[in-house]
Amino acid sequence: MRQRDWGVVGRLSRPPTLLEEEPEEEKDGKNSKVRYQTDNYTPTSDPTPPQWSQHRASLKTRFPEGWAPPHKLSRAAMDGLRSLHAHDPDTFTTPVLADKFHISPEAVRRILRGKWQPTQEQRARLLDREKRQRQDRIRSRSAAERSGETGEKWRKGGGQRQR
Repeated sequence: MRQRDWGVVGRLSRPPTLLEEEPEEEKDGKNSKVRYQTDNYTPTSDPTPPQWSQHRASLKTRFPEGWAPPHKLSRAAMDGLRSLHAHDPDTFTTPVLADKFHISPEAVRRILRGKWQPTQEQRARLLDREKRQRQDRIRSRSAAERSGETGEKWRKGGGQRQR
């Protein structure tokens, strides 16, 4: 079988066999020991590219208290957003999805970047909590309508939801 060159400097991450000889010291006294790929070392370059640190700084200025989106999507809506983008990323770009789902482009970017998937138990708990929260919102709206608190707001808006 032909060995591939994976572009790794030095040897691959495996200990030397007992049959191999130890590397000899060089003439100038330095040890020419080959460092394995898994050895701990500090990188010579900056590990954070300047674009990332610049983006992180801009997020700190835009969201000083941290990320708290004004509109939150349900788990099903997030899955739909991901599937639309996976189906056709050229058509369903971040700005298009942000406009369709009425959320910020930053929220779309975070949803697409996130890879966390709940387990079956977690998904059941999340669905139950969303259902309870939805029922509580409906109850509070209906109680407010019965008490006449939102009557003026609905008359001004023509009975339609304002966005």
